[in-house]
Amino acid sequence: MDWIVHPISYYFLLAVGLSLSLFLFISVKKENAGLRQELAAERRQRDAAMIAFQSSLSRLEVALQEAGEHADAPAMPPPPPTASMNINKRGQALRMHRRGESLEQIAATLQVPRSEVELLLKVHRAVIDQARTDG
Repeated sequence: MDWIVHPISYYFLLAVGLSLSLFLFISVKKENAGLRQELAAERRQRDAAMIAFQSSLSRLEVALQEAGEHADAPAMPPPPPTASMNINKRGQALRMHRRGESLEQIAATLQVPRSEVELLLKVHRAVIDQARTDG
């Protein structure tokens, strides 16, 4: 019990506490400096990537402008759609045929060539015959 009351023990404990505090302070400072270096390195990499991206973008802009200047003629618009059978017209043609309407009347109503109506009906019959033989 004598060592607790002795004044040197107080100074010793105080010195140990201050030493530990100093050690922790220095280790936190070192860790902080390391994190700052990592952050600076990442920032440099990001800046380099941004510069490369901007350079690539400017080269593409120049290439696009040159391509626009070298175009001899404006692009031709697509030809207007021709009268052909879409899915709705196919369905209508099959319904009209089941009702007994003639090929000419179906072609005139749907505004498609008679040969397309004939082809549609032949393909439809072939599909139905194939389904009957498979089933």
